[in-house]
Order: sequence, then structure tokens, then C-alpha cells
Amino acid sequence: MIIQTIRDISQRRQVLSVVFALLPVALAAVLIATYYWPSSPPEWPAAFYIDEETGKITTRASNELPPLIGESGKPTVVRAIYLTPSDIGHKFVAYYEKYTDEAIARVKAVASTSAIGAPPPVRGGILIRRPDAGSLWLNADSAEGQKLLEAIYNPPGRKESGSGPLRLCPP
Repeated sequence: MIIQTIRDISQRRQVLSVVFALLPVALAAVLIATYYWPSSPPEWPAAFYIDEETGKITTRASNELPPLIGESGKPTVVRAIYLTPSDIGHKFVAYYEKYTDEAIARVKAVASTSAIGAPPPVRGGILIRRPDAGSLWLNADSAEGQKLLEAIYNPPGRKESGSGPLRLCPP
């Protein structure tokens, strides 16, 4: 009986040893998988673009980085960001977006070495402007750019009216 108990304890220790030996391996596999596996696909596979010279609106892949070459052969095609109020069914062009040459080069350099297919997020180098003729391009990270985005997403009186938040509107 005592020998049987000692044998049971010994077998349990062996099982526990195997479990504790495999636990770090399983944990490492999970960590590696979550690091290299994309957390989610790109939010939208397509985006709206507009040729600033012709006014022609097109739909293209969302991973294209404007300014893109327009009908005139010049870089005049920029992304048109459409928003829609959650309480109303229409959409409107809130602002245009393009990237500096340096930002495009950074994204392409990182994307070429990335194990994940999605392009990396852009930090800095994003230029925005209102769709109004003559409006100026602003760096989105600058104080002026942040002020513009705040005015677009939270216009005066919107919260007081009880309207819902503005949402991005995909093609």
C-alpha cells in the first residue's frame, strides 16, 4: 500500500513535470502567433479618391498612398474622406488627405520588410485640407491640423443637438 502510494506520487510528478515543461513552449507559440498574425484585416478594402483638377471621384484600393497620378499625368488624385452622421442617411466629403514623399517612402520601406500583408500605419507626414476651393494643406499632426479635424468631427452645436457621432463612410 505504501509502495503503491509512492508509485502514484512518482507518476503524478512525472505528469506534472511534462505539463510544466510543455507550458512555456505552448505559451511561446501563442505569443509568436499573436505577434505575426494580423489582429484584423484592413478596415476597408477600398477608399474614395478625387482628382483635384477634374473633380472626378473614383474608388481604389485603400492601401494606395496619395497623391496619385491623375488624368493630366500629374499627382492630383487625393483620398476623399467621407463621413456620415449616425442619425441621418447621407454622406459628405469632410476633407481630403494625402501624404508627404517622406511618409510614402517610410511606409514602402516598412511594408517591404513586413511579414504581415497589410501596410503599416503612417505616423506623421499626413496632410489634410477641407474640400473647399483654395483651402490650404495642413499637417494633420500640427496644431492647425488638429484644430481642423476637431472642427470637422465635433462641429459647434452638434453635441447640444443630441446628434450621434460622425462615422467614416466606406465606398
